[in-house]
Amino acid sequence: MLQLIVFIITFIVLIIAYLYHKWTFWKRQDIPTDQSSRNGQIIHLIDQKCHQKYGRIVGYYEGIRQCLSITDPNLIRKVLVTEFHKFANHRDLTLANEPLSTAIFFQPYHQWRRIRAILSPFFTTGQLKSMKPIISKSLDLLIDKLKPKAEDNEILDFRLIFDSFTFDVISKTTIGVDTDAINRPIGNQLFESVKSLIHIDMGFGIVLAFLFPKVQSLLNISFFNTKSQYLIVNTLKRVINERIANKVDVKDLLQMTIDASVLSNKDNKNKSFKKLTKQEIYGQSLNYLAAGYETTATQLCFLCQYLALYSNYQKRLVDEIKSTFDDMSDISYDKLMKIPFLDAFIKEVQRINCSVSRIERVVIEDVILDGIYLPKGTPIIIPIYAVHMDPDFYDEPNQFRPERWLPNSDYTVIDYTHLPFAVGPRNCIGMKFAVMEMKYAIVSLLINFEFVATDDTEKLIYDCNPSSQIASPKHFWIQIKKRCH
Repeated sequence: MLQLIVFIITFIVLIIAYLYHKWTFWKRQDIPTDQSSRNGQIIHLIDQKCHQKYGRIVGYYEGIRQCLSITDPNLIRKVLVTEFHKFANHRDLTLANEPLSTAIFFQPYHQWRRIRAILSPFFTTGQLKSMKPIISKSLDLLIDKLKPKAEDNEILDFRLIFDSFTFDVISKTTIGVDTDAINRPIGNQLFESVKSLIHIDMGFGIVLAFLFPKVQSLLNISFFNTKSQYLIVNTLKRVINERIANKVDVKDLLQMTIDASVLSNKDNKNKSFKKLTKQEIYGQSLNYLAAGYETTATQLCFLCQYLALYSNYQKRLVDEIKSTFDDMSDISYDKLMKIPFLDAFIKEVQRINCSVSRIERVVIEDVILDGIYLPKGTPIIIPIYAVHMDPDFYDEPNQFRPERWLPNSDYTVIDYTHLPFAVGPRNCIGMKFAVMEMKYAIVSLLINFEFVATDDTEKLIYDCNPSSQIASPKHFWIQIKKRCH
């Protein structure tokens, strides 16, 4: 009996010693440590509060895993650019056997580099210009749907409206499937399956797996809806089989991955990399369907919110659009991308309300970063909102001032302090596509409609999800009116 008691006491002491060692990791390096709980809180706001209290370099813990959060531009530059190869990985939340595990977002450096080289040609200027007719058709559907509501000066929740629009665009441009999401957003199986990949149900198992990653594989816990993944994959299989059987060649992202895969007899254009597997085709399509609709839709919601809240800027944009396009029915890509105030307006909205909360990287091998020892596997967090709202980087950061970004502005933006798409080799591959889509949408909508603020326009309710990097409010209430030219 005495031996058992000694064993239990020894075991408890060892556990306490182990936890103490883990939870004093940052203290031993004299790094300010945030010991507060982050569960159930809005990520970008708690990140900002943390850095306001502790400074530009803060350590904290997820379970027993140490994490480093940084807002210092010099460290951001090192992590994302100059020493990128040491911090090249993303946190992998997938299981090895699920389709999303091969998505470019979750791939380790050597696989990411290969897949990115294969996919990059899809995002050239020439390829983007070829997407205009598809985006235009989706915009026509959206405008037709909104016109009767504008006639009645209705107050609308633009959350679902823009979700369905951007999904309509991304499903057509990436996998060549017309889901009719704009007219049929409810009960649309593919649309709802993709939505469920983003909106994770934070049950006990998910929280446990997030805080203690080894539990995930041990208990086979998936962060992403497995049933939805396979429903989407079945759609992809059907589309791929039809294309191969009928020898159909569609100029979209899916076809590009097919041509660069083991399913094609075509020579690999980039012979330094092996061809994509079938599983990798599915992974890239899942990646772009989910990421390509959600973040752009959220940003469009924020853009319209600020158009409604700042009618003077809305008028200025309308005037600039009128002076840029002689024919409002022909919005050319080259002119669209060179509207100074539209570009400034989007950048300022992204600064104050970015659709992504954080940039995350994971240390590949043990490393020293500016005197800070970081073991392999340590997550490095770059909290976008905390950087964007830092008064040392932006004068009166809470004030909405698109003029900051105009070419003739006296304001100088400090490098590595505007991060809506990240920077460096592993920045958002779809950045140019997203900006083009937002600009086409805003210009087309402003030609037809006026956005007016209501009592609920400024109210934002966020999901509190510690595993998500997306800042996605649930509703955007804005009144829409027919524009009188």
